[in-house]
Amino acid sequence: MHAAAVCTLLLTVGVATASAPATLTRTSAPGGQWNAVTVGSDGRKLTATTVFGIGSLSLPGVIFSTDGGTTWRNATDAPPVGLLAASASGDQLVGVTILQRSTSVHTSRDSGKTWALAGVGALVNKTVTALASSADGKKIVLAATSTGKVQSPESAQQGGIWLSDDGGKTFVRSTGAAEATVGSQLITPPLKPTELWRALAVSADGRRILALQSGNLGQAISTDGGKTWRSVAGLESVRSPLWETAASSFDGRTMYAAGANGTIWVTKDGAGTWTNTSAPDAWWTSVSTSASGRVVVAACQTMSRIKTQGGLFVSRDGGASFARVAGTNDDALKREDSEGSEPFWSSVAVSGDGKTFVAGVFNGGLFAGQVVKVAVAKAPAPGAVAKASAPAPGTRRLLAA
Repeated sequence: MHAAAVCTLLLTVGVATASAPATLTRTSAPGGQWNAVTVGSDGRKLTATTVFGIGSLSLPGVIFSTDGGTTWRNATDAPPVGLLAASASGDQLVGVTILQRSTSVHTSRDSGKTWALAGVGALVNKTVTALASSADGKKIVLAATSTGKVQSPESAQQGGIWLSDDGGKTFVRSTGAAEATVGSQLITPPLKPTELWRALAVSADGRRILALQSGNLGQAISTDGGKTWRSVAGLESVRSPLWETAASSFDGRTMYAAGANGTIWVTKDGAGTWTNTSAPDAWWTSVSTSASGRVVVAACQTMSRIKTQGGLFVSRDGGASFARVAGTNDDALKREDSEGSEPFWSSVAVSGDGKTFVAGVFNGGLFAGQVVKVAVAKAPAPGAVAKASAPAPGTRRLLAA
């Protein structure tokens, strides 16, 4: 793997009521069409894959790091997967190809070092659009669309929500999710509601599952691991909800949902009620949260009809306030893109403790970040003179936008 120059930026993230500093470091990973990233609970086990498993002629689909992104290595027998999901520890991984008519599931039990084909079976002729894992890596949930013509009720069932209780070795189709959605009646043959799932979020125990369809065509929640489903009230009236991404706290009580041309929505009662966060309207591509649901890191891309420019946003208070990470839309990132366009932040993942995150830029690099607690300034002793600390030599200090 070609080595890339390592550039370190010290970024300070701030909010109106309380500062929330974060550091963001360009890792040594080479440029690529990064589509999915994962991070383990220790913040050191990272994995990343490109959109179709092909970053360049010299790169495999999956690379991994065991030192927080300081160094990266090629995975052995790296599969051409476009989606990744990981256990909380980062040891158990599942990857799914997203090419039409060639879907396959691959698993790793050593933090992405080696991979094995888990199977194809029921996923033949399907395109996977979303993937999620429980904390122990045993419960895997994926959303799939049928790539063949829908000519009968049986063929229509090729799409939908698929479940695995053995870490991705075998999958069965969950029934009832489409029937539970509020807007499923808007779909007419040959397009079935089971074909339009776009985003998934799963609690740590794998029992609470949030599933979102694109275009306000329905949302569903399960509290028994996908055996039964009910509709999600409160999101059906959201304007232009082109859902793209979702995330869940460990207990599944706090969940986030986001998409194109809108804010980030949050529930604090397991999808009973939803409220909009303070995040700006944007084209959100990825959202991830800590085990508690308090720390949220979200990525968005620049779109001509949306005012918010692409970048990373951080919240440390469960979405009550968000701040842009400075430098995530600067000229240096724009120059990495072959067309010189705005940086497309495609994916982000946060560790369980909320201290560490990793983010990928499509046609760019991989970045490792840390969200740290705010230091409470103590009143100086009588007569003492406060001194401002100087940055380390060679470090650029930037303020949040």
